[in-house]
Amino acid sequence: MDFVQLITELSYQYGPFLFAVLFTLVISKRARKAYHEVVTRSEPPATGEERTTYRRIYIGTFVFAVVLVIASVTWWMFNQTYHHVFIGSIVDLKDHEQVSSMEMYFRPILHPHLEQLPQMRDEEFVLVQDGSIPSTRMLDVYYSKGGGHIQKFEVCCKDGSGSKYRVVWSDSLHTNVLERISSTGEHASVSGNIVWAAEQGEQSLFRHQVPFRRDSSARFDPVTVLQDERSDVGSKIVAIDRMLALDDDSLRIIARINTDKEPMAQTLLDLTRHSDKELAYKARVLADERCDIEGILAEQLKSEDAEKSEQAQQILLRTDSAKASAILMAAEETGSVEDKQKIEQLKMQIQEGSKSAAVVPTASIDGDRYYVRATWEPSDTTVVDCLTELFNSEPGHNRTMEDEKAIMNDKSERIVWWYSKEWALWIAERIKECGGTAAFVGF
Repeated sequence: MDFVQLITELSYQYGPFLFAVLFTLVISKRARKAYHEVVTRSEPPATGEERTTYRRIYIGTFVFAVVLVIASVTWWMFNQTYHHVFIGSIVDLKDHEQVSSMEMYFRPILHPHLEQLPQMRDEEFVLVQDGSIPSTRMLDVYYSKGGGHIQKFEVCCKDGSGSKYRVVWSDSLHTNVLERISSTGEHASVSGNIVWAAEQGEQSLFRHQVPFRRDSSARFDPVTVLQDERSDVGSKIVAIDRMLALDDDSLRIIARINTDKEPMAQTLLDLTRHSDKELAYKARVLADERCDIEGILAEQLKSEDAEKSEQAQQILLRTDSAKASAILMAAEETGSVEDKQKIEQLKMQIQEGSKSAAVVPTASIDGDRYYVRATWEPSDTTVVDCLTELFNSEPGHNRTMEDEKAIMNDKSERIVWWYSKEWALWIAERIKECGGTAAFVGF
C-alpha cells in the first residue's frame, strides 16, 4: 500500500481529525522550525522580507491547525452516531421451539447438556437503532414449534433492558403466553459498533432470524401426522386444530379408526401425556370433550365382538391408571355379569402394573422421543450382562461391547430412548425379561 493510498483511506476514515493532527503536530512544527532557522542564520543573515515570509507561513499554519481542531470538535459534538440498545432474553426454550423477529437479532445460549435429554437454551435478543427507543414501543417476536404453527408475542420496551421472559402455556387462556420473569434496568445508548450478524451455527454472535412461514398445504392428513413420531410438535398441533374444527360426529368416526400402526384412540390418549403442554392440553380436549374416547372404549370393552373388546383392553393397559380406572368404572355400571368379571380382572392388572405400558412422548427437534428408565441390582451379574447386551443393540449409536460394559459398571439405573413407541414397548419388555424393572418417563 503506497503513501498516497494510506493517506486517502485515513482521510476518509477520520475526516477533520486527521488534518487537525497533521497540521498541529507535523506541518506547524516544520513551519516553526524553518522560521527559527531563518531568524538564527548568520551566514548570510536573513533579509527582512525573508523573515516576514517565514513568519507568515508559521503563523498561518498554526492558525489553520487551531481552526481544524475547532472544526473537528464541533463535528464530533454534532455528528457522532449513538446506538441505542434494548437487550433481553427468552429463557428455557427446548430444541424444537424457535423464535424470530424482523426488528431484532438473536443468539442462543445453550444450557449444560444432560446426556440423552433434548437440548435446552436461552435466546438473547438485541434491538439496535440510532435514535432513542421509546418506552412505549412494542417489539414483535414470532414463536414456532414447527409445521407452520406460529404465534406472535409482543415485548414492551417499558419492561427495561435486561428483562427475561419465558414462554408458558396457560390452560385458562388456551394459549401460550410470553411471561416476564425479571428486569434489570433501562435501555442504554452507546457509541460505536456493538452487534454483528452471524450464521445460524455461530453461538457467540447475534444473528437475524426472519419470521416463519405458515404451511398452507392442502394435502395434510391429520391422522398420519399425529401417528408419525417424527412429525414435529407444531405439525401435530396444527393437525389437532384442524380436527377440532370438525363436528362431533366426524370426530367420533375418526376416533374409531384403526390404521396399520395403531388405533386412533390409542394415539390420542398417548398425546394427552405429551411433554409439550399445549399439545397435551389440546389432545385432552379432543379426546375427552369432543371424541368421547372414554365412552367409545367403555362401549368396545363390553362389545360381543371379541376383537373389539381385546383391542379396548390393550388400549386401557397402555393408558395411565387414573384414566383407565375411570373408563372401567363407567363400563362396569352398565355391563353384564360376564363384562364385570372381565373388567375386574383388567382392574387387577392395571393396579399391579405388571402389564401397564403408558408411554410418555417427549418433544425434540427431530420428533417425539420415548424414554424408558431401567433399574436393576448391580450385584446380580446375570442381570447386568443381559442388560449390557440388550442396551448395546440400541439404534443410533456405534458403541462396542467394551464401551457398553464401561457404561454399565457400578450402575443401578439407566435411561434409554428412541423415536418409536413400538421400540420403547419392546425394550421395556426385554428389560423385564433380563430381570430389571422398566418405567416410561418423559422430560
